[in-house]
Amino acid sequence: MEIAGAFSKLFDPYERQARLYPGLLAVAPAAVVFVCFAAAGNVLGRTILSVLVACGVAYALGRIARNAGKRLQEELFAKWGGAPTTQIMRHRDATIDVHTKFRYHETLAKSIGKPMPTPNAETADPQAADEYYRAATTWLIGRTRDTKAFPLIYKENIAFGFQRNALGLRRGGIVVAALCFGGTLLRMMLLTSSLSSMTDALDKVGAPEVVALLVSLMFLGFWIFLVNETALKRTAFAYAVRLFEGCDHIAQQKTRTSRKAGGSAPA
Repeated sequence: MEIAGAFSKLFDPYERQARLYPGLLAVAPAAVVFVCFAAAGNVLGRTILSVLVACGVAYALGRIARNAGKRLQEELFAKWGGAPTTQIMRHRDATIDVHTKFRYHETLAKSIGKPMPTPNAETADPQAADEYYRAATTWLIGRTRDTKAFPLIYKENIAFGFQRNALGLRRGGIVVAALCFGGTLLRMMLLTSSLSSMTDALDKVGAPEVVALLVSLMFLGFWIFLVNETALKRTAFAYAVRLFEGCDHIAQQKTRTSRKAGGSAPA
């Protein structure tokens, strides 16, 4: 059942892109090195074996990354001054212009049945205001789960999940890529240490060594330069902005429903 559940999740875009892909990226350098340097055998067989092993390890790492990402998320949200979805709802935050924010506040207040905090109320009791914004966010997330009706929100949520879980695996990804790079470099040095000329050394080093070295270096650069707190913060705020854009869609739905109800009322 566990194996069947794992394979079924491969067809879910969020599970695959936000949880499986970070794990695959973490073990990819090792899989490439295995294909390049494994004992004699056909390349196709080694490739299939490495892919299967990598997928299994990646799935396990994905579960680890999710837990690590969740813990990291709590730490970073506290460091940033609150969840991005809470921050952009504050009157004092300028991520969204005041007119658009007022429209979102109005929609949420009508939907929840309780007025949003005023600027003065927010200043007087910011903690209570944040509690309200968190409650409004929870309600909105529940109303925008339909991936067909809200595809852009879904895509931004996947992007945020990927960045968060990748950051959770960042240290492990760097270690794997660095070990693969260092191991390949050492192999090349051992192969060429007894050769007197550069030409002989280049002849001795084959395509597998070059491919393994370049791939390991590429992934090392990816984990060091592209997976970081800045990238996660940018993605988190992009998701928050996109999520609250769903307020307009919900307001339009309510307007259409009201018009239909009014039009069908008896004269």
